Amino acid sequence: MLAILSFAFVVLNSKVVKSEFKQPGGIPAMFPPLLTKSITVSGSLSAYQFNTSREPTVAIYPKKVELNMVYNGIDDETWPYTRILATLLNNVCQIKDANFSTNLIEQTYSSRSLTPAVNLGGNAGTTVSKRQSATRNGCLVKVEVDGARWHTINTTISPAR
Repeated sequence: MLAILSFAFVVLNSKVVKSEFKQPGGIPAMFPPLLTKSITVSGSLSAYQFNTSREPTVAIYPKKVELNMVYNGIDDETWPYTRILATLLNNVCQIKDANFSTNLIEQTYSSRSLTPAVNLGGNAGTTVSKRQSATRNGCLVKVEVDGARWHTINTTISPAR
């Protein structure tokens, strides 16, 4: 099932190009066989977990896609979070630039925390709450980081308004 939910126009090299958010239908088809398995996420149309070291999940909702993972700075070498996100952005938003996802996540981590830092002591680290977003090709991409040394990173892809 592939439905067009929203569209926008972007000017590239003096050409008008139609860009659109495309509701993904087949997440497993975007990735190598056996990389994902179907899971249940409340309220989602479908959801998948990646068979990588941090087991990130992607959930498809009406008009948005969410990718999240519990993270501590160490990620899977073959299919890291940024590569999974770049693949989703390519298929959902036609964003071909693989550096877009890496740069957005790096900007998020280098930004200021929205809440005062609290040192949890020992090896637990210091709490952070960070947000960053960007619009490209008719898609709004929001990255949220919450927690301490072990924290949640959540990326939402939705139509730009």
